Amino acid sequence: MNNSHNTHDETNNAIRREDIIALLDTALRSSENKFARRVSAVWLNTYPGDMQVDFLHARALLADGHNESALSTLKKLVNSDPEFQEAQEELTRASEQHKYSSAETARASVVALGGEVLSVGDVPEWGYLLAKAREELQKEDVRKAETLVQNALLADPPTPLPAVTHLLLASKHYDWMAVRKLAELYSQRWPDALAVTLILADLLMDSGEEDDAVALLHQCAAHDVGGQVVKRLWGAQHRFTKMWPQEMKVWLDIPIPAAVTAALGWNRLAEGALEDNEAKSVQQDALAEEAIETLEVYSQEKSAVVDEDATPEQDLPTVPKKERKPLSKEVQETLLNVQAELDRVAERIKEPGGSSKADGRFPVYVLVTTQQGLEAQYGLENVPPIEEALLKVVSETQKWQHWGAMLFYADDPENIWKYGFEPAKHTDPWSIKHSIADLDEALRARGEMIGAMLIVGGPQVVPFHNLPNPVDDDDNDVPSDNPYATTDDNYFIPHWPIGRLPGGGKSDPKVLLHNLHLITRQRQKANEPRVGARSLWQRILDILLRRRFKASFGYTAEIWRRASNSVFRPIGEPAELVVSPPSQTGRLPKDSQRPVDLSYYNLHGLIDTAEWYGQRDPIETPSGPDYPVALSPKDVKNSGRAPQVVFSEACYGAHIHNKTVDSALALKFLASGSQAVIGSTMTSYGSIATPLIAADLLGQAFWKYLQDGHTTGEALRRAKIYLARQMHRRQGYLDGEDQKTLISFILYGDPLAQPLPNGKGSKSIQRSQQAPSVKTICDRSDGPEGMPVPNEVLYSVKKIVKSYLPGMENAAVSYTQEHVECDGHECPTTQLGAKSHPEGHPQRRLVTLSKHIPGEGTRHPRYARITLNKEGKVVKMAVSR
Repeated sequence: MNNSHNTHDETNNAIRREDIIALLDTALRSSENKFARRVSAVWLNTYPGDMQVDFLHARALLADGHNESALSTLKKLVNSDPEFQEAQEELTRASEQHKYSSAETARASVVALGGEVLSVGDVPEWGYLLAKAREELQKEDVRKAETLVQNALLADPPTPLPAVTHLLLASKHYDWMAVRKLAELYSQRWPDALAVTLILADLLMDSGEEDDAVALLHQCAAHDVGGQVVKRLWGAQHRFTKMWPQEMKVWLDIPIPAAVTAALGWNRLAEGALEDNEAKSVQQDALAEEAIETLEVYSQEKSAVVDEDATPEQDLPTVPKKERKPLSKEVQETLLNVQAELDRVAERIKEPGGSSKADGRFPVYVLVTTQQGLEAQYGLENVPPIEEALLKVVSETQKWQHWGAMLFYADDPENIWKYGFEPAKHTDPWSIKHSIADLDEALRARGEMIGAMLIVGGPQVVPFHNLPNPVDDDDNDVPSDNPYATTDDNYFIPHWPIGRLPGGGKSDPKVLLHNLHLITRQRQKANEPRVGARSLWQRILDILLRRRFKASFGYTAEIWRRASNSVFRPIGEPAELVVSPPSQTGRLPKDSQRPVDLSYYNLHGLIDTAEWYGQRDPIETPSGPDYPVALSPKDVKNSGRAPQVVFSEACYGAHIHNKTVDSALALKFLASGSQAVIGSTMTSYGSIATPLIAADLLGQAFWKYLQDGHTTGEALRRAKIYLARQMHRRQGYLDGEDQKTLISFILYGDPLAQPLPNGKGSKSIQRSQQAPSVKTICDRSDGPEGMPVPNEVLYSVKKIVKSYLPGMENAAVSYTQEHVECDGHECPTTQLGAKSHPEGHPQRRLVTLSKHIPGEGTRHPRYARITLNKEGKVVKMAVSR
């Protein structure tokens, strides 16, 4: 508007939204169409996302003969809000009058919404199907409604109305994971449909992905400032109310026609109250005309390209573009401020793994093994069929558009000579690591890089790196694959996704061949051609067929239920977690035997047993066995019922040394069809409750990145980066349990496995040219006895044990000061040297409680690590799994 409003009483001239709508409605009924266009243009210039005013503006355009602009606006409205019945009815009338093919879709939409069409035109069958489905949904007859919606979806009409109806049904009656998959699919197909976006945002918020959720909610609020879609969906008092403008007003100094004032009853005011200065009126008319002209130029430009439903003989004429005036200084400054804010948001939500200095080389999937290792374990006669299976994986991977693939025998001179470096010793992990780093450098000359890696064979074929243990517990060292995924000596942060395909520990190659064939079949399935809408429908149908089964399964020890709730939330409802006790092997719920995509286990594990154990919470379950057997290999079923991805926090959950399929759950999952199993090779640590740390924080981040469309290997890599960054933010460095979590958790299976084909879609793997740096400290004791424990510390520890660590009474206590200079032991901080030391001397102290608790025929080692700041306040508490 103009500056003249500064001289007027704002309360008399600022008009609220409800008054604007009443004014527009009255103007249209009074045939004051030009006035209606002026008022709506002024309002939309301030609130361009007001759908109701936009609709009234379209009606005014139609009344004044601006049909193309009006139709473009109406189509935009029904694409954003297909349940906007008034807009659908107006679009039907306008399209029929001007003989546009959009009339058929609009007509069916009106019928689907329960309206009546007065025309004699055909109504597609999907409109009646959807109308009946919405009736059955109101009656809570889900089965009938679902069948009707599916039939309407099969017609693939050019409107998001069937998708919105399906999501409304799903959000009330489907499991959480199925709803999320549908919402993500429909969001891809109908990105402008606000109901779809709102439901997806709600799901993201509940799964802890607040940044993404808030971004979507802001998008919805910008395109529907009146909140008509969100209020229809969740009511006026929904939980996101504060994100929508609470009070909307504009300064309106446009003379009101007499017919409108009479209809509104405003002519009863004192004579002269509505009179305006003639010069001011002329100025206001000019401003209003300018606003109308600007708005309609943009609308007409869109209509020339948006009206895709027009029949060939009735294409809309091209509207000549009018020259736009340069933006004012104030508008330019506003846009710069908006851009700066967007930059700040982008920086705040920047994903781990992404980098402005990304390595742009072409990614190659490298299968790494050793010739001598295969021969030693499986015999010379079995190497050819293994190599044939390996080359099939290479061949199928090479069919992917953005990937190369190769087989690399690290110890074979014939395989190595062409790259110009020496073959590795097959029993020396560091020699193999250096060969892999040399390979990555050799690939650089061809514009390629290692994009992901699969180590083929167990530790007999390609040995683990036995890294120094950063924690004082029973483990002598930590078997890890992390160094194979780095080009330098910082083995905490992998440079590329890595997985290992073990063979089961025996000399028979059947298990290894079976696992390789599973990867080949997954590649072939991914390489099957997909065609547009059919591909979308096939994915929707897959969700509908699998909806009868749970998409995820979670199993936790009773004592850790609170932490497990937070880890499981990204993939399922915490209330659905199975808890041990009371659940145990042989007596699992029936749902646990159904096919699922994702399985999460937060149970105890032992180095010398095949089973995983629950743990009783003495407050909730006063009596019974402390450590019931929760899961054994016999509970893992084959025949397509194995989970696609397993994440286990159990101690020794990925320990496979001298073990077979029947004595290691990780191997049993792989042999039964799981694409990826993530677990710890040694003792793992986690939280009692939030805030999450160690294995819990890693698991939660892994599930989030997997849900976001990343492959299993990339999701684990990013989760490790996320954990490292979070702990650096909280404490400035990685302490013992942080370090052990990063190196002990490994992936068995295919790092390129994409278990959620109905998610957001596979995201590309990015390698940064420079890996994130880490700072480490050591909190191990330098001597067998450690430091003496002060009395005040003992007093605090006893209180903690009583409240949070039942069963740890009378545990052995050790006390250490965090440090960077070590004596009497080897640890990662010593290996990495001064470059890994944090700034300043670490001030925290660590109390470690250790105890071996008898179970049924076993002894369960338990550790609790309590970190105190320099004031003696507890700042962190980790317990072994």
